[in-house]
Amino acid sequence: MTIFATILVFLIFLVSLIHHFWPRQIVIPRSSDIFLAGGWFTVFVILSVFTVCFNYIHFTSDSFVYEGAGRFLALSQQLDPNHSFTGVIVSARQIFIPAIHTAGPLFGFEYTYAIYPMIAIWFLGLFARFCWRIFKLLEIDPGMSVGLVLLGTLTLASMPAYIYHGLLVHSNLWAAVLFFIALMALFFYTIEAKRFWLPISSASLAMFAMARPEGIAFALIPLGLFAWRIRQQRKADLLLYFGLYLLIAFSWHINSLRIIGIGSGSHLDGRTILFGLAATLSLWSVAYLRPRFRKINFKLANLILTAFVLTLIAVAYIKSDNAIRCLVVLIVNMFEPYLWGVSWFVLGSLLTILTCVSKFKERGFFNMAVVAFVFLLLLIGFTKHPPRFGLGDSLNRMMFHIIPIVLFLVITHLGNLSKKYRIST
Repeated sequence: MTIFATILVFLIFLVSLIHHFWPRQIVIPRSSDIFLAGGWFTVFVILSVFTVCFNYIHFTSDSFVYEGAGRFLALSQQLDPNHSFTGVIVSARQIFIPAIHTAGPLFGFEYTYAIYPMIAIWFLGLFARFCWRIFKLLEIDPGMSVGLVLLGTLTLASMPAYIYHGLLVHSNLWAAVLFFIALMALFFYTIEAKRFWLPISSASLAMFAMARPEGIAFALIPLGLFAWRIRQQRKADLLLYFGLYLLIAFSWHINSLRIIGIGSGSHLDGRTILFGLAATLSLWSVAYLRPRFRKINFKLANLILTAFVLTLIAVAYIKSDNAIRCLVVLIVNMFEPYLWGVSWFVLGSLLTILTCVSKFKERGFFNMAVVAFVFLLLLIGFTKHPPRFGLGDSLNRMMFHIIPIVLFLVITHLGNLSKKYRIST
């Protein structure tokens, strides 16, 4: 059933793509965009294919290297030749996030420590290119645009967390790249009305959901914003949206298989399809019913915020030892370069955006999402026993995932200010 569900989901996505573009003419991106995207695609495909072949060949070998799907299967005592294809499917997390530690022994440590710095450098070029395109669309002074692009790129490159993840923790670097590409493609789709950006965003979100467990939560943010404007979308867009959502749901399902075990029955595959249907229908319902509930939006937001605060206070009182310890370590780690040294930058940037951007139509939705994210992290940390020092490592990873997009928003806001007040170099 896992194979059947995989084929079904990708067929739905393929049909939605065909219907999305046919009989319209596909608009080709600019040559520089093709070059930048091609670099990512080439590295991604080569390493992914190599990883799949490596896991498959050594699947039942006595000298099996305990990496990726093989490590999981060996620990689960399910190292069976009959499950080799299923094992490759379950290793989707390694397929979409190349397992360099698996490939390292074949090429030596020089290859392991060289490939991800190259990807990190390439991502800086991609980041600068996206910023430059946005500034041209905003008609910002060229001199100011160059200065802002250099400022943003150098800031990102000099951050200790970026250097650390670019050298060692490869999966989080890939997650940050995929999330940034997804949001930028969605952003270009909304301002340029070129429809090829939507499938690019969709594919990046699906791979992000496979890359990290928290990817499914992050993927809901741009999809929710897309559904929020669904009344203005065309039917072809809606069909593609439905197909990509199924793809993301299945990515989340594959990631869950890696944790709960293989041998899944049809009920898990059916649950995946139902998850995609229910989530999509829920977002559509919210979009269509939104105009009727405008009067209670403000009161509802206040009620939700009040509930968050009361819940957090109650949990902190019940788990006072954990809460105090986690809160103290949280504050300390925010200034530790190799833990959460980026937290002050991310949270400060978010507050700056929330207070300065007055024309953001989804501002209320965005505010509530940020508040809910912070409160949820604190709630998780307060309930851990024994206490997780500063909520563990998860916040550090998630902070790194959103650094590029937050930095992009900050320098874009600076560009808007320079245009508004006619500041130039």
